[in-house]
Amino acid sequence: MQYALMGNATSEYLFLCDFFLVGDQAADDLFHTVMGKSLKILMKTVENYLTYSYDCIGLFICLHIVYRYQDILHKQNIRVLDGYWEVLTGHLWLRFETIFILNLESVKQLNALKAPVTDCRPHYIIRRYAEFSSALTCVNLTWPDDRLQQMLNHLQVEADNLLNRLADQANFKDLPVGVKKNVDNKTKLIFLINNYDLILTTFSQNSTETTSESLAFQELLQTKTNEYVEELLFTFFGPLISFTTECEKLIQQDHQESLKRHLEKIPILTKTFANTWKRSIEQINQEAVTSFSSLKQGSNALQIALTQLIQYYSRFQKVLACPIFAKCPARNDLVSIHHIIVEVKKFKPIY
Repeated sequence: MQYALMGNATSEYLFLCDFFLVGDQAADDLFHTVMGKSLKILMKTVENYLTYSYDCIGLFICLHIVYRYQDILHKQNIRVLDGYWEVLTGHLWLRFETIFILNLESVKQLNALKAPVTDCRPHYIIRRYAEFSSALTCVNLTWPDDRLQQMLNHLQVEADNLLNRLADQANFKDLPVGVKKNVDNKTKLIFLINNYDLILTTFSQNSTETTSESLAFQELLQTKTNEYVEELLFTFFGPLISFTTECEKLIQQDHQESLKRHLEKIPILTKTFANTWKRSIEQINQEAVTSFSSLKQGSNALQIALTQLIQYYSRFQKVLACPIFAKCPARNDLVSIHHIIVEVKKFKPIY
């Protein structure tokens, strides 16, 4: 309808200019004398339609179609419909903003118990959010509007809050093989990481632009992945990690007596690591690969975990090199860092 109006209005305006030999304001006044009632009828029709429209994406597309129509007429140096377009975009934006706020409030007020989580796969509401947000971002690329970006930033915060509420209220029953059937922090982290990964994947599929939303979710994904890696490593190497971090603090503070009390732990730690580290790496690989819905994300978490393991063991060896531990016979049981690196390379992804 608006496209037909654009064509007919253009023809009518050019005819009036040529036939009555008028231009500028006189031509505009004459055009509105002829077409004024038609424009009012069209505007009334649009207003009636908008009253019953709840299609947020559709409204935003309509808004940008109007921008394009206006741009087409401007290229022909025809501005007689600028007032009409301005009123029309005002109505469209007002309705769009109203529906967007309704969506925002629905996310903000949603009771997590009404959208139960039973496994670590991405939640369907988060998928809808990602598709909704990326669709609006994609449409907004041609004529960027800062108002939309501000609204999407608010929605991003509420979506993240909802995701955390879902994780807190989750009842993880249907978990992958190899993942423990209890709701611990690691399981919640897997759920969050899977959802963040889905959001970023959806964003990247629909737009190549880097938005503030995608940057925020990338940071959240990295943070949660690092937390997951720490939880995962602590499951298999908890005593060694605790010993290393605690002794590093004591060495820094020069607490010699406190360090002596840790001497008896060293033989157990070195022998346990020497006997179990290969098997533990295989178990870490199995858990990381099967826990995530994306093979790429699982491989990424695995590589971070193995890199962090090497760093922890390097720090452990450095702690044992301090004078108070230097003569401990258990140091002979230390595994070579080079040996660990060679083993870790076997788990490097081939893609």
